Amino acid sequence: MADFVAVIRKAVDNLPDNTPQNRIRVYDKARAAIRRQLEAINPPPSDEVIARQLDKLNLAIDEVESEHIEALPAELDEADALMAELESMVEQSPVIAEPAPQPASPQAGPQT
Repeated sequence: MADFVAVIRKAVDNLPDNTPQNRIRVYDKARAAIRRQLEAINPPPSDEVIARQLDKLNLAIDEVESEHIEALPAELDEADALMAELESMVEQSPVIAEPAPQPASPQAGPQT
């Protein structure tokens, strides 16, 4: 069988929107494709061979997914840094006091 890690990594890297949901779709399609290929072999491989190949695929998926999970903390660190910068900008901005409400003008009573 093919080098699953390279194939899965290429498919994930080529996603236009690389989100966890889209990666899951790639992984599910890969599992279905491998299962179809294995089931199309004549004579059919044993259940043990199918299970081994699917296990190899799942290990490849885990490896590729772990690369994206490891990248997540760096993205969070960048977001935290941006938030800290925004907070410091807010703290440094002068506070503009809203004008005090004007006292209500006395209403003239009815003239007699």
